[in-house]
Amino acid sequence: MADQGNPGAIRNRKAVLLALLAISAALPLLFVRYDEPTAGLTAAKILAKTGSLVGTVLLVWQMILGFRIVSSLFHRDLLWLVGLHRRLGAGAIALIALHPIFIAVYYAWKFDRPVYTLSLRDPFYRFVWLGILTAALLAFIFITSVLLRRRLGYGRWFLTHLTTYLVLPLAFTHALPIGMTLRQTPLAWFWILLAAATAGVIAARLANLAGWRTRAHEVTGVRPLTAEVVELTLRPLGRVMAPDLGQFVYVRRRRAGSQRPYSVAGYDEADGRLSLAAKVDQGFSGELRHVRPGERLYLDGPYGVFSQEALRTNRPIVMAAGGIGITVFTRLIEYLERRADRPAYLFYGNGRADGIAYRQELDALNHVTVVHVLSDQDDYGGEKGYITLDLMGRHLRHPVGQCEFLLCGPSVMTRKLERQLLDAGVPDGQIHHELFGF
Repeated sequence: MADQGNPGAIRNRKAVLLALLAISAALPLLFVRYDEPTAGLTAAKILAKTGSLVGTVLLVWQMILGFRIVSSLFHRDLLWLVGLHRRLGAGAIALIALHPIFIAVYYAWKFDRPVYTLSLRDPFYRFVWLGILTAALLAFIFITSVLLRRRLGYGRWFLTHLTTYLVLPLAFTHALPIGMTLRQTPLAWFWILLAAATAGVIAARLANLAGWRTRAHEVTGVRPLTAEVVELTLRPLGRVMAPDLGQFVYVRRRRAGSQRPYSVAGYDEADGRLSLAAKVDQGFSGELRHVRPGERLYLDGPYGVFSQEALRTNRPIVMAAGGIGITVFTRLIEYLERRADRPAYLFYGNGRADGIAYRQELDALNHVTVVHVLSDQDDYGGEKGYITLDLMGRHLRHPVGQCEFLLCGPSVMTRKLERQLLDAGVPDGQIHHELFGF
């Protein structure tokens, strides 16, 4: 496994990224001239500049970390990066909201002139209106991404989210000609560098939407695992991927089509073949029901660090899977089955016995303890209901505080188990989860 699987290396990379982010965001404030005649003017200026300068830098970082091909250069923990991307977006919008308010106060007090007017004859006010348009787009993005995302659904939300490509170009075009700090200090060069980086990332992201960096694979096998789950086996038609345990890839049926992440359920190091399993119920996954051998799929990845921190310890491994969440564990289970010195448990929740994916492979395990939990089959002789800490405690031969927990399944299951483990005193660093809701 790669060095990033080392817990120390993972933490160090996160710390370095956060430090770089904080330093770059604070840097513009060093160029602001704090020479106003009154405390009120100074306060208005600081708030206006913090909103425009710091907010814009955070927005640039938010865009960079939202593009997985670029963000993976900083860190492979895509789930953590997506969370950071979302928090940066919220923080940047909150800061930028300060700018239109306090720049108006500053101009009124300092120059006794309104900063907003309907007149466009003066070039200054044309650039002001570009700023107003930028603020309106940010408000639109906040409403659709935070307040209405679930109602819109992924497809419509993604189309509205493409408007983010316009925000930073508009912001730079607004600020460079009329921003006093940019016009009067060397900060302008930093701003030009940010604008160039933004242009590069936007170009790369548009190229990726068109299929750049995807790798063609041919479907060589289609195997139904249950009535609702199908496994595809793929062989590379070019450069071979080398996914670590617990990693996932994004899959497209067409080079420039829609995409969705899937865990790598199997990988053959000899020829680079890999397998993916999907619940073919609706949306993109529903399309996989119609895939046949010989068809090409386009893959982007691999991404993720799930399970790698846990494997660097000697603690017993406890896996909790729900439904199709089993796919992130299949390669890990094969690995742990060969490690007689490493206690391992799998708790696998499904509705009924006929919905258990990879049942033949799971039932053949000797070292890994497998506990099936069914919620909708009254005549089942094993564990019924849902996976809980109490249920796991009936089968674990080790104290929960001495185990590494890996969780993957419906978000309700994952979050509930995480709360129970934390309440039981399991350290946060020993609880790892994977969610593909991004």
